[in-house]
Amino acid sequence: MDRAIVLWVFCFLAGVLKSQVEEKNDSLNPTAFQFQNESETLSFGSEGLVDFSTIGAWNTSAQLMRFWIGEPDVFRIPIMFYTGATNLPGSSDELNAATIYDLVNPVGGNLSLAFDFGSDPLWKSKSGQTMLQWNFFGSAKLIRGESLESGVVHTDYGYFFEAGFTFRTLAWSGSSPMDLGIAFLSFRYAFSGMDPSGLERYFDQRTMPQGVRFETGVFIKKRLNFKLSYFQALSGLELPTLDKSQWRVGLDYRLGKQ
Repeated sequence: MDRAIVLWVFCFLAGVLKSQVEEKNDSLNPTAFQFQNESETLSFGSEGLVDFSTIGAWNTSAQLMRFWIGEPDVFRIPIMFYTGATNLPGSSDELNAATIYDLVNPVGGNLSLAFDFGSDPLWKSKSGQTMLQWNFFGSAKLIRGESLESGVVHTDYGYFFEAGFTFRTLAWSGSSPMDLGIAFLSFRYAFSGMDPSGLERYFDQRTMPQGVRFETGVFIKKRLNFKLSYFQALSGLELPTLDKSQWRVGLDYRLGKQ
């Protein structure tokens, strides 16, 4: 009899996100760029992301729900739930390749719960709009894989964590405050894993994948949501697809009211 899927609760703290902006008599008023829209405190299924990888994989993750707990401009704890699917047509000969891709993808998996902690700036410009900060991202997820022995598909819990530094500044595409956004460049060390018995069931080993991840992107509300990332595994190289470096192109989407 298959092991019952454990009901999991992922408890976390998210960082205090402070808005330290100077008022200016410029049409590009930074105060107009708030985390999406302060008046929106709840979101259902209207946002998500799609990414394509050089190993031939593509992943879609729809945001089921996002909400904040706290006070605007004082502290804010973001809570995000995602559901997703991965397809690897180019790696169909490697059993459970999609399982590994979901494992090393920040929000991969059939269902995931994520948070993103951003510290107060370690350095910032006089205007406060260009800064260097420390970040910590984490997610808990449900992942499917096929047993090497029985061929039965199981669902196990997995996790993904990464920590590092992010440099961010402003980006814009016009003179309207609504055209204001951010550009960023980050370097992080990532590690992920799952129940060791699950790794042994799917891959006949227990080495957890770890590696370095570089990411850059531009986010301009209603205009552009694009990011490019690079992942190089440093451990778990025996696992499917991890012997290759992975470039990913990601596109975030948002439907409905902006």
